[in-house]
Amino acid sequence: MSNMQRRKQFRPFARRVQGGWGLVDVMLGIIAGIFVGAVVYGVYHLVTSDSRSSAENDAIVQAVGNIQSHCAQANGYGTSGTNLATCLINLDQVPSGWKKSGATALTNIYGGSVTITSTGSGFSLSDAGLPNDGCATVAQGGSSSFNIATTTINGSGATVGAVSNAGTACNAGGNSNTVAFVLPY
Repeated sequence: MSNMQRRKQFRPFARRVQGGWGLVDVMLGIIAGIFVGAVVYGVYHLVTSDSRSSAENDAIVQAVGNIQSHCAQANGYGTSGTNLATCLINLDQVPSGWKKSGATALTNIYGGSVTITSTGSGFSLSDAGLPNDGCATVAQGGSSSFNIATTTINGSGATVGAVSNAGTACNAGGNSNTVAFVLPY
């Protein structure tokens, strides 16, 4: 029997070559896709979270400067309790990233409310709806950026001067924190 005849004789028993994707191949592809998606999501969240926190801190610094430059009167900032957000809105001095909510309210980058109220000779600025990392960045950055009488995180005890570690207080608020600053003038 020749070699050719032997090949033909055993050909029906030869293993066929698969022509496509098998179940294992598909499962490995799905797992790899999920892994890549998770990595991309994590990096995206990390990058946007840091940039939003930094932008929110910049907006607070800009708001404080605009209030001090444009809303101050001879005896301070008007009667205690006066809404100074209307001053920023009316003079078109709302910081970039913040949105006007009607004629008297502001919303921050995270969608939380921003309340700016006269204390008479000074004013308070309350920034709500901050996630944990945004809370820490805003508390530490804002408290060291300008002359602050006190900084309060989630209504806890007021800190005089710069806040050095806001992590614990911000973590206590979950994913919706409030940072309030009181400026003496």
